[in-house]
Amino acid sequence: MAPVKDDPEATLAKLDVVIAAALAPAKPSAQDRKVAAAAIAARNNAQAELFEKKRAQQNSENELTAPFNVNNFGNTSIQSANKAYETGLGLGNSDNQKSGFAISVSS
Repeated sequence: MAPVKDDPEATLAKLDVVIAAALAPAKPSAQDRKVAAAAIAARNNAQAELFEKKRAQQNSENELTAPFNVNNFGNTSIQSANKAYETGLGLGNSDNQKSGFAISVSS
C-alpha cells in the first residue's frame, strides 16, 4: 500500500478502495482485518498530510494578501481623513444633515 507520491488526495482514494476490499467479505479473515487496519493507519497519515498541505497553502495565500486596516490612511494626513469623513456624513441623506455623531481619527 504505497502512497501516491505528492498526492495525498489520490492516496486517500486508493486507501479507501483497499479498506473496502479488505472488509468486503461477510466474515473478514484475520489477514483481511490486518490489511484494513494498516490501510486505515496509512489513510490517517495521508489525511494529516493533506491537512498540512492545505494549511500551508492557506498561510501562503494569507501572506500575499495583508488584512485590510481601517486605520491605515497611507500617505493621507489625519486631518484630511477626518475632513473627508465629516463631509461624507451627509451622503445618502436627502436633507444633507449630519447623522448626529462624530468620529475622529488620532494617532
